[in-house]
Amino acid sequence: MASPLCTVNTLSTVDGVDVTAASTVSIELIDAAGVNSWEIECISTDDSNLKATINGTLTVDNITKTAEFTAPALGSAMIWRSRVNSGRDSNGRLDPSLTTTFGIYVLSAQGNRVIAVNETTEGSASFGWVVPINLILRNTILDITATAGAGLVYSAGEYFIQSTDSSINILADEIRLNPISAVNHANQTDPALHALATGAANGFLSSPHYSLLAGATPLATPEALVLRDISGYAAFARVYTPSLRTEDGTTSTALAISTGSASAGASGISSLASGGATGGNAGAVQIAAGTSTTNRGGDVLITSGGSGGSSQGGDVAINFVAGASGKYGSLAIGANTADDGGGEKVISIGNAAVLPTTNPSAGVIVYVESGALKARGTSGTVTTLAPAEPHCPKCGLDFALEWANPESGKKLSICAPCFVDALHDAGINTDFAFKDAR
Repeated sequence: MASPLCTVNTLSTVDGVDVTAASTVSIELIDAAGVNSWEIECISTDDSNLKATINGTLTVDNITKTAEFTAPALGSAMIWRSRVNSGRDSNGRLDPSLTTTFGIYVLSAQGNRVIAVNETTEGSASFGWVVPINLILRNTILDITATAGAGLVYSAGEYFIQSTDSSINILADEIRLNPISAVNHANQTDPALHALATGAANGFLSSPHYSLLAGATPLATPEALVLRDISGYAAFARVYTPSLRTEDGTTSTALAISTGSASAGASGISSLASGGATGGNAGAVQIAAGTSTTNRGGDVLITSGGSGGSSQGGDVAINFVAGASGKYGSLAIGANTADDGGGEKVISIGNAAVLPTTNPSAGVIVYVESGALKARGTSGTVTTLAPAEPHCPKCGLDFALEWANPESGKKLSICAPCFVDALHDAGINTDFAFKDAR
């Protein structure tokens, strides 16, 4: 049997359907069997809409028995009528069952339905328009019994603001604060309102604290806060810190300790000194480059200063100062302590960890191999300067000098005792040049 019942956005129209403002809403006849013609239109709206406007957005497809329209704004209600076969049965008589109405709603901003003209049961199949009316009644304060404090007056369900101390100015559509008088500001009965700030409570700035802030300076002034100058610099007479590093820790910024330049005469001296001690050993001065987890470690560079004038560049000097006992220290290369053999102001060089295999391009390589001091020049010749090995293969003494060239494979060794013996055997008196104490 033909039926006018519809769905809205595939939802049942019983109790009405809520849709989204400005969305495209679809209406579809549930059962098109026995339906020759279908009429669908908005027949009533709330007080903020016109049915002609709603129907102006309506499109109907009588083949598929579907329709679409554009939903109005928030807080809208529409009553729609669906009629099939012009509302008449097969004998041409009017049949009320072939016509039905249903409600489509766009909720208000508060999430409530509003009412359309001539609405009966469209909003609720059981109670009709009573449901949205009771929702308003249950959530609206119609009459209350209330009391008001100082500055407020309650009358007939409304509060009225009063300016009892002239601190506010009540206008038709706003409330303004009047300027606070000096009397109202200064004469406080609660001393905590003007209390000085502490480490545990907010408050006012004391005069000593103000003087401390106002006296901030970029100069090295005792007992003054540090203030950077226009270049971001600040001076310190002395800085005590266990760590001094660049701000970002990246390789793009270097840390420089330098003295100021001078337009005439000598500039200052950069001093890097450890602390002394009244008991025990004094502190050490350590200059260490950074380590790397993937590449080579950092270099330690000690460079003297150049000269922009006619004078020579600066020297790099390593000096020793005697202690109270009169003894001096020594210089260790390749070790943390000097293997000085009891000497003072001597240089101790450790054995090379890896012997050089290529020649220097400009200069000489000095190293120690098995306790012997050797030098490798640009031609590849290795000269033993202070022999420890090898011993002479003929006499077994260690007075031998040796020259070797790994590139040519040639080697020359001269043993001084054997050389003297050969001169004696040849009848040559060597007393003028050699003193043999063997």
